[in-house]
Amino acid sequence: MDGKEKRNIMMSHYRNPKNKGFKDEVGYIMNHQNNELCIDEVYLKTKIQDGKIEDIRFAGEACAVCTASTSIMIETLLGHTKEEAKDIIKNFKNMIDGKEYKSDILENAVVFDDIGKQPSRKKCTLLAWWGMEETLTKGRDLSTFSFINFFILTISSSDTFLSISKNTPLSIEFLILIIVSLPSISNADTLNKKVNPFS
Repeated sequence: MDGKEKRNIMMSHYRNPKNKGFKDEVGYIMNHQNNELCIDEVYLKTKIQDGKIEDIRFAGEACAVCTASTSIMIETLLGHTKEEAKDIIKNFKNMIDGKEYKSDILENAVVFDDIGKQPSRKKCTLLAWWGMEETLTKGRDLSTFSFINFFILTISSSDTFLSISKNTPLSIEFLILIIVSLPSISNADTLNKKVNPFS
């Protein structure tokens, strides 16, 4: 694959990213990743049924490299079993780190084979893949930051919640109940942001 073809594939996934935007669905595992060196803030929602990846969606803000990598990752991993996906992710990481890897299982993800020469872009490229790796090995990310951050983003987009909060004092118990119920909250409109280009 020559440089022009690689660039075309990356730009196609950046301009028309696969499965960008969340839907009001249940049964998905949420994962959050951010890159302090760039604008990247990626939220992944993954549905795994009978050990196979049925769906992956993403939302948030990200640069062109991160957006394209996330979209290509989704395209590459969909339909694979958890073990197959782990192997693909391992080989992708090896490729980025300049180690031996199996190019045939990476499909279009091989367009990033030269990204290791640009250290500042490595994290942008790997961010979503790290998130999927966590999803496949640990399941739901229950870290305090991700939990509270997603909670705030979710309730701030809810007109019903804002209406209630203006007219009814909210007790600590009520807020805790919402947080505990967070996995079932699916209104994530605020995460469906337009992805900013990387200049």
